[in-house]
Amino acid sequence: MLTALLEGQKIFATDPLWAGKKEKLRELCNGRAVCPVCREPIICKFGQVKIHHFAHSRGVDCPGNRETFEHLLGKDLLYRFLKEHLGEKAEVEVEYL
Repeated sequence: MLTALLEGQKIFATDPLWAGKKEKLRELCNGRAVCPVCREPIICKFGQVKIHHFAHSRGVDCPGNRETFEHLLGKDLLYRFLKEHLGEKAEVEVEYL
């Protein structure tokens, strides 16, 4: 999933605000951030190969846990395209919850 809740606020894993600050986000989130769907704890997955995202620990059965890399990438690309082209004309969210 691309979003998580941290102290009641929605955060976005691929937000440019976090560029170059993966460890800071990981430190803030791990152990404190939760899944916006099931409210279970999540972990940060910020690597060099796949898109930055949040994930449940193994064994959690949540709809937010079933996205492929391609699905995450597509959601991120579509979100950025709509934000760029609609700007203030529409409220765009990466994941509706």
